[in-house]
Amino acid sequence: MKTLYVSYAEIGRGLSITSFKKFLTAIFNIDGHPFADDLFLFFDTNRDGLVDFYEMVCGMNIIENGSFDDKCKYTFAMYDLSEAEQLDTLTIREVLRKTYVN
Repeated sequence: MKTLYVSYAEIGRGLSITSFKKFLTAIFNIDGHPFADDLFLFFDTNRDGLVDFYEMVCGMNIIENGSFDDKCKYTFAMYDLSEAEQLDTLTIREVLRKTYVN
């Protein structure tokens, strides 16, 4: 994964939203991944507008190796951006809409 990350990252900075989407396409083989924007926001834990290698490894570790509970917490937190510990109806509708994108 490191070699792939390096091929998409800006030197010394990380993945911008554009390069992050290309990186996801390469990893998951899904062009225009419906959750790319949401994943970017969640992976960018320091909110600097870039996903550095450490942030990528931590996020991918949850996706690939996390327990069911870890994945549920991750998914919920990805949409609970206000950290209110609840999701409103509009957020849930948006998630469902993205799930059924062709």
